[in-house]
Amino acid sequence: MPRPRVLLLGLGLPLLACDSRALEAQTTRVQALEDRVHRLEAETAVLTARMKSLDEERLRLEQIAKLPSLPPASAGAPPASAVVEVKADGLRVGDEVVDLDRFEALLRERVGATPGLALHVKADASVEYARVIEVMDRAKAAGVAKIAMVADPALKP
Repeated sequence: MPRPRVLLLGLGLPLLACDSRALEAQTTRVQALEDRVHRLEAETAVLTARMKSLDEERLRLEQIAKLPSLPPASAGAPPASAVVEVKADGLRVGDEVVDLDRFEALLRERVGATPGLALHVKADASVEYARVIEVMDRAKAAGVAKIAMVADPALKP
């Protein structure tokens, strides 16, 4: 007995006359194509979302790139400092021997020229502690904010 022939319409396929096996094969093929279209649509949605995320990240990075930058850190010289040697015979600043009044005036000049000037006090072991404190008090009165004691191992008693 001959198989019945069926007309297949739709899906942009031309009008066909075919038997039921051919119709089944065509239907399976159409279903496979529809499944593939659905998978591609899902992949497209995922890729679109990823592109949007990447665009947002690119915009964020562009905004960061436009932020002002800090000036480069300089290796810089250490802060300016002066050394006073407190000895039994008087005060010595560099090569100059000075009394307390001249010492204070000299420091005022240096602090005026170099704000943030630090003072290193180097005292002989023979000098009374009260004398060292007096020198440090005069340095503070002259505007020196940072005062440090310096030890000289060669001067050990």
